[in-house]
Amino acid sequence: DSLYTYAEHVFQAQKMRAQVGQINVNSSLFSGAPINGVQLIPEQGLAQDTQGVTINGIARTHQARVEVRQSGQIIYTAPVNAGAFTLENVPIIRSNTDLNVSVVETDGSTTTFTVPAVSFNLRELTPAGLTMSIGRVRDTTSDYSLPWIYNISDGWKLSENWLAQASGVLAQDYQAAGGMLQWLPTNKWTFSGSMLGSKASFGESLQGAKSELRASMALPGEISLDVSTARYSDGYRELTDALNKDAYEYQSSSSANIAWNHNLIGTFSLGYYTYQATDNNNDSRSIMASWGKTFKYASITANWQHAVNQDDENHNGSNDDDMFYINISIPLGEQRVGAYMRNQGDKTTYGLQNNGSLSKDTHYYISADRDAKNQQNSFNGNLNSNLHYTQLSVGGGTDGDNYRNYNATFSGGIAAHEHGITFSPYTIKNTFAIARLSEPESGIEIATPQGRIWTDRWGQAVIPGLTEWRKSRVEVNANTLPKSMELANGIKNITVAHSAFRVLDFNVLNTRRVMLTVKRPDGSWLPKDTSIVDEKNNYLVSAVDSGRVFITDVGDNPALYAADDDMNRLCRIHYTLQKTQDKEAFYETAKGVCQ
Repeated sequence: DSLYTYAEHVFQAQKMRAQVGQINVNSSLFSGAPINGVQLIPEQGLAQDTQGVTINGIARTHQARVEVRQSGQIIYTAPVNAGAFTLENVPIIRSNTDLNVSVVETDGSTTTFTVPAVSFNLRELTPAGLTMSIGRVRDTTSDYSLPWIYNISDGWKLSENWLAQASGVLAQDYQAAGGMLQWLPTNKWTFSGSMLGSKASFGESLQGAKSELRASMALPGEISLDVSTARYSDGYRELTDALNKDAYEYQSSSSANIAWNHNLIGTFSLGYYTYQATDNNNDSRSIMASWGKTFKYASITANWQHAVNQDDENHNGSNDDDMFYINISIPLGEQRVGAYMRNQGDKTTYGLQNNGSLSKDTHYYISADRDAKNQQNSFNGNLNSNLHYTQLSVGGGTDGDNYRNYNATFSGGIAAHEHGITFSPYTIKNTFAIARLSEPESGIEIATPQGRIWTDRWGQAVIPGLTEWRKSRVEVNANTLPKSMELANGIKNITVAHSAFRVLDFNVLNTRRVMLTVKRPDGSWLPKDTSIVDEKNNYLVSAVDSGRVFITDVGDNPALYAADDDMNRLCRIHYTLQKTQDKEAFYETAKGVCQ
């Protein structure tokens, strides 16, 4: 079984991407469905008017990786150094959907935050573009025969401040259509309204509509407000719901979220969510609040959640246990020490945790918990190591006196290419490359958009991902080269298409430098300023005090001669080097006799 297996191709002139195989329908208004078929979608990276946004954040460790997602899809990645960072002109897919940003630290920990769509500060609206698909529904819970379906979506820019979108779904025993109107009165406020209708006749005949209103506003004082409400009539169904008799139904839903960021007080957010169900199901309401503040020597976060379920049939309300979590984290150099408390109902857990680096590529996490109600202790630990060609994670823990757990995981990727097979410690994406040194040398570090990579014994390394249609920078860390090796050009900036593969060659020169101390047969030093020539009488260098002669690359000039001012050979310099070159020495030393 597989989730998605498909082939795709980008038509650059048309700025469209074609997908064939096991795919998921892309629709701007409907939820879509998994199908076996073909789909045409816009290639957003090729849009001339694609606008980017600015993202600010903080990374704890050097060479952390930032991943930006929109609608669950990774749209941008970049390595950042420790401290505050700013990513300029990050491309987005939709102007009305929040960005989820993950900062993946080199110790394996991840910090996530959301960039609300209201903060994008875009100058203008951008339509989604034409999308079409046709195929047969697959891998869906269904009480009926899986149908063939056709989907189409498109968007139009009506003016500088107005955008319209429309979508349609056509299948045997199911039809749906809808539209959305979006208004951007300023670059800080967005309003949208949509109306969708569906008709299904797989079993009983169902017909209904869904209406939705949304508003996102950036208010003065770094306050953002997002509200939405949706109303479903009894007969409205998405395609996957219409195929399932037992699909969960809602009559209406609403949400409101307000966030406030203050330099002194910190970041605070409050959200309220409600779902009103049909008579056969329960309503649900929840309130979530969070607060966080970073001080000079510590950071504190607190989260609270309160949920209420309402049984309409019995008219009985019941409160779920509230959940509360607070964490205090103190950085100590490369380590972090923290204390936390979790509470849900009558169960309270206290704990201590510590995480940090044992080396540049090995990181650990340990924690100890105490269950105040059951008087039980639990301990957990994990060790993550980047072995340069794979990643190893081992861990274990105890929970009380009777439970033990152990785990070990290898992860990474393998690339087969014309120059061999190369292992990667990271997952290899659709668009990737191979970096190759002109000399086989292992352990050379290379910085890529996906993080640090290292060459294998053949001087090759997998660049696991490149930014599509935009410039990607790949740089060899010259400090990791042996001292005997010189780098001609260690930086390459490349722009590649979607699902492209490239081989990047870096020229290095492996030299063998030697400092000779040369004497004449009578034991006296070779005179100062004596010329040294090679087998072809090419001048190389002149002797200095005490018969010292420095040869920049003896590998190309094994035969050395002393010559007079007229370049007449006086004698040959005889010397012996070690059989194995010391690559970590800038130069070797040897004694020579000119006779």
